[in-house]
Amino acid sequence: MRQKSNRKCTAGFKHGGTRVFTRYLLSFSALQITIFVVLGVVLTYFVADLWINDQQLALYNYAGYIADSSALAMDGANEGENASNDLIYSITNYAQLNEVDIFITDRAGRVIYCEDMAVDRLQYTGECTCGEHQSLHIPGEIFTAVQADGQLSVLGSMTGADNRDTFIAACAVLDGSTPVPVGYAFIVQPLTMGIRPYLMKFLRLYVMIGAVMMLVVGLIIYFSTYRMTAPIKIMSDATKHYADGDFSYKTDRRRMGNVREYNELADALNLMADSLQRMENSRSAFLANVSHELKTPMTTIGGFVDGIIDGTIPRDQEEYYLGIVSEEVKRLSRLVASMLNMTRMEAGELSLELRRFDLTEMLIRIFLSFDGAITEKNITVRGLDKLPRLSLLGDRDMINQVFYNLADNAVKFTEQGGDIAIFGAMEGDRITVTIRNTGKMLSAEDLEHVFDRFYKGDKSRGLDTKSTGLGLFLVKNIVEMHNGEITAHNIDDRYTQFEVVLPLDPKGKENG
Repeated sequence: MRQKSNRKCTAGFKHGGTRVFTRYLLSFSALQITIFVVLGVVLTYFVADLWINDQQLALYNYAGYIADSSALAMDGANEGENASNDLIYSITNYAQLNEVDIFITDRAGRVIYCEDMAVDRLQYTGECTCGEHQSLHIPGEIFTAVQADGQLSVLGSMTGADNRDTFIAACAVLDGSTPVPVGYAFIVQPLTMGIRPYLMKFLRLYVMIGAVMMLVVGLIIYFSTYRMTAPIKIMSDATKHYADGDFSYKTDRRRMGNVREYNELADALNLMADSLQRMENSRSAFLANVSHELKTPMTTIGGFVDGIIDGTIPRDQEEYYLGIVSEEVKRLSRLVASMLNMTRMEAGELSLELRRFDLTEMLIRIFLSFDGAITEKNITVRGLDKLPRLSLLGDRDMINQVFYNLADNAVKFTEQGGDIAIFGAMEGDRITVTIRNTGKMLSAEDLEHVFDRFYKGDKSRGLDTKSTGLGLFLVKNIVEMHNGEITAHNIDDRYTQFEVVLPLDPKGKENG
């Protein structure tokens, strides 16, 4: 039956959705790609801006060089035709290497030199005769600007359109005899024509380096994500074992990647497994004990009642056996009452009926009720005659149950000819009652769990008892309901001692 239930429990786990590993990997990969793209856009912008600034400076400087060379070519008296041809070939070479358009105008803006004159084998006649520059009309704002300043370096348009898609560099041509320019040297280059190959080289290099880096970083992310999420899988497996009732499965800290939070969670899971195992053992033992405790008296009751009915038991012995039946019925009643009290305590439905009573008189009466067992085992009881007068505000019936159970344990576990000692004291607003008995000591494990629900410790201590493991659990809960404390100790390897500390007024301590 249990295995079937466990399989159902395991089947209850739903495995829908993506794995944590997959989510982390996709998230980190998306972040990596986003960073790569954003970085590429930013770098492209800055590289393009840097290239534009450098190109403007280079064109401006060459425009100055062309202006100086043009002054000699335009002075026909000094240099003549050779200077003109040298200028034409010079600007032609530069124009072809840098993919720019170079031309020189007179002071009126008419083109008189250009790089096409050498390509077309045209000789200088005092005016450019190529078709492209004959129809060229320099925008008025550009020509006015170079006339006013004698130089120009801008991003503008040679068509007069309102855009900035062309490098324009210009410099006034001076012949040295007059401050008035004799002409103007222009260098023009479309922005995209110069920057496109430059950016393409940069982007190819960036993509190659980025691809290698993304591969390396991707592998690092993959293994890092695996190491980071592997402990979650381990702990998930652990919870499945616990759901199947296998509390022996332990989470190995060495597989947690030495991460503090994972180590703490692994320790918590292991502690939970140990706690669940103890509860399962206690539950199993409790069910076995309750089954036995219910079966034994019911069998006895049934047997004796049947014997009386069918005449097996003589009539002169019926009263004796009915007395046994009565004792067994009372025993069943006590067992059921303990279980009901436990349930009511856990549900918070058990309330205190506080009244002041004489605790000393209660202790004496309780131990007198065990006179038969004490006499039979020849136990010496010490301290009752020396108890101070102790008055307590509390639930009389519950406190009676506390000390009755403690006295019952002391009598049961005291060896033949042993002794029991009772001490009481009032210190400030607290009363301390100690019950100490000789006999076999409680083990360290028993001392740790003696007040746990369903717990029955050393089985050798319980062979002659009818305990179900609820007595001390109820005792501890009743004491705590009164805002008190109860502890168990071994004293001098001879005594087992239970010490109960109760406030004189549980409501006053709670309110304080």
